[in-house]
Amino acid sequence: MTALPDPAPGRWQPLRIGLVDLFYYDAEEFWFRDGRLLLRGNNGTGKSKVLALTLPFLLDGDLSARRVEPDADPGKRMEWNLLLGGRHPHPERLGYTWIEFGRRDQESGRAHFRTLLCGLKAVTGRGIARHWYAVTDQRVGEELALLDATGTALSRDRLAEAVTGRGMVYDQAKTYRRAVDEALFGLGERRYAALVDLLIQLRQPQLSKRPNETALSRALTEALPPMDQAVIADVAEAFRSLDEEKEELRAASEAERAASAFLDHYRRYARVATRRRARLPRSEHARYEQLHRDLSQARTEREEAERQRAAAAERIARLEETAVRLAAQDTALRAGPEMRSARELEQAAADARRTAGERARAEGDRDQAAQAHSRALGRLTSAEGRLAAAERQVGNTLRHARETARAARLDDVLGAHDAVPEVELRHAAEDSVARRRRTLDHVEELAARAEQAAGERRTAAHRLDEAQTEAAHTAERQAQAESSVAQAGQDLVDAVREHLDRCTELDLPDPTGLLDALHDWGTHLHGPSPAREQAAAAHRGQAADLADRAAALGRQLAELAERRTVAESELAELEAGGQRGPAAPHTRTPGLRDRTPGAPLWRLVDFHDHVTPDERAGLEAALEASGLLDAWVCPDGTMLEASGHDVLLAPLPSPAPRAGSVLADALRPAVDHGDPRATQVGEPAVSALLATIGLGGTGAPGTWVASDGRFRIGALTGSWSKEAAVYVGEGAREEARRARIATLRGELDALADSTARRETERATVAARRRTLDAELAAVPDDAPCATPTRWPPRRRTPPTGPAPARRNARPNSPRRPGARPKRAPH
Repeated sequence: MTALPDPAPGRWQPLRIGLVDLFYYDAEEFWFRDGRLLLRGNNGTGKSKVLALTLPFLLDGDLSARRVEPDADPGKRMEWNLLLGGRHPHPERLGYTWIEFGRRDQESGRAHFRTLLCGLKAVTGRGIARHWYAVTDQRVGEELALLDATGTALSRDRLAEAVTGRGMVYDQAKTYRRAVDEALFGLGERRYAALVDLLIQLRQPQLSKRPNETALSRALTEALPPMDQAVIADVAEAFRSLDEEKEELRAASEAERAASAFLDHYRRYARVATRRRARLPRSEHARYEQLHRDLSQARTEREEAERQRAAAAERIARLEETAVRLAAQDTALRAGPEMRSARELEQAAADARRTAGERARAEGDRDQAAQAHSRALGRLTSAEGRLAAAERQVGNTLRHARETARAARLDDVLGAHDAVPEVELRHAAEDSVARRRRTLDHVEELAARAEQAAGERRTAAHRLDEAQTEAAHTAERQAQAESSVAQAGQDLVDAVREHLDRCTELDLPDPTGLLDALHDWGTHLHGPSPAREQAAAAHRGQAADLADRAAALGRQLAELAERRTVAESELAELEAGGQRGPAAPHTRTPGLRDRTPGAPLWRLVDFHDHVTPDERAGLEAALEASGLLDAWVCPDGTMLEASGHDVLLAPLPSPAPRAGSVLADALRPAVDHGDPRATQVGEPAVSALLATIGLGGTGAPGTWVASDGRFRIGALTGSWSKEAAVYVGEGAREEARRARIATLRGELDALADSTARRETERATVAARRRTLDAELAAVPDDAPCATPTRWPPRRRTPPTGPAPARRNARPNSPRRPGARPKRAPH
């Protein structure tokens, strides 16, 4: 399949024209190049007929021969192009003529197309039986086929189905021209009509041989937009005042030269006088500036002193806070398990000191006992020596006595008395020895006790050394624990501070207070972490705010979507050629007018040409405010069905002639014959209605309206005003429709922008919520501070000195207890 022509960037240009089952053509296309078409051929081949059936006919839509044929021959009727003057083999024929326009958007590069079609059906004996028009963005041959599979041209209904959603089918040339103007030109009804008339005039054959400068100038003038009367008045006024302004300019120039000459002389005088007069102000100003500098310096020094005082006060406050914190730490440490171990160590040290005192006393007792033992041993040795000497002396004495007794022959007497003193003496000696033994045993017992006390002292000293060592280790571990806890707390504070500095959404009300509270919490670790608590509280508040904002944006988007739907529906209706009427009151039964013959008054009348725009606006305002404008006019003036409610406008059965002006002087019947229900009313009924309503606002009773917006209906009176008439007259309704279309397009653009902004805001809120959750989850963990550091207990080592002696044990003595001392040899 041959590729279709592509449009060029810029404005609309014709791309193709075509004829389907028209003239002698079955289906023929003619392509343009750069918006130009060249048709070559012999005379009678149909070149002029192709142009007559396409341009400017497809822009005009008028089937009359004077506008279709280049020579305006009334004998060349449109049905001839179908039936060929009876030479066509069939009694009826249906054909199409079409033209395709295209352009390419310079920004997006997107291609746009518009196809204009006219369908014609001719029947022998009836001429053109029916004709219709269509405007669509479909391309013939690619998206739209004008012939079915059997080669038959599409009927109107089948064409309407083919362009549904992409275009519209029109039965009236007036609505078709309006649609073409809106799709391609946007000139307005009057200027578009002037453009088509100019094209028809320029298309006349042999125009260069019979030039008509007047007609051509008039046509070109009518095609131009009208000049604003205000601009013309301004230009005329400008020309009138030009001479006056020239004279004023000359006088101003002379005055300027004279003033310049005077100013040159006066400037020299003013400079000298100014220097003389300014000497004192300059000196005072210099003094003022110096004082101002001194004042600024003094203020700076005062501010510096204030800052130093504030810094000192802040340092004092920090030191006081540190003192309170250290006191709290001291209290916490004293109440902790480490302090209990320290008190046990102090108690053990006191016990050790008490044991050392007892040991010292025991050693003194032992020394005294040892000294007493030594003295007792000395006395025992001396006593034994004296006993031995006494025994020797007794033995010598007894021996000497025996010798004397033997010499005296007294042996028997001496032998009888010799045994008694020795026994007594021995008993006395043994008693003395026993007493000495007991003394010695007591001394030995004291020595054993002293030795036991010395052992206990050594044990206590060993325990004291162990306790002191354990206390030192405990103090070291406590210091390490405090240092670790302090470092972990400081690390936590630093981590929280850095996290808060990085946070963009999580906003705490008092970060400084949080850091201070977190620092204090690190000294005792009681309760949950302040960072977690305050971050969670701030997260809850800010999350609630973001949720409220997201909900509000959702509601706003729903409202914007609803408004956009309503505006798009209204815009589609207006672009399809629909017209807006006054708003329906709530007292009217919905859908009643769709099934009731007749039409509202505003669709049945139009203004006379002599009525000015201001008077039109005032009359329409009075009719609209009084309810007459939208009142329903029935064909026969009958009432509505019993189940419906509406406001009717019907003439009196036999109206009396009104004195003065009536509404018919300003309005005339203008029934839309394209509306079957409005056609049933008829212009006579409308004229009768207009004759029963007064005009002018004389204050008389009855029913009347005035051009200044006032009205009366019986006892009801009032007034209103509006800028321009928008309902009465096809032209006013068309202008109002175009203005409303422009307004709706602007509203849709604004709604789209608002929707985009709300969507962006909602996405931003969602991103902020995710950031807020992530920042809460990233709050530094307090586990390193909450988990204390533990050390294994220190094992006690047994004392390395000699074991203490058991109670009642005594050291080795020179003899067993109760042993008798060896007697000295005689």
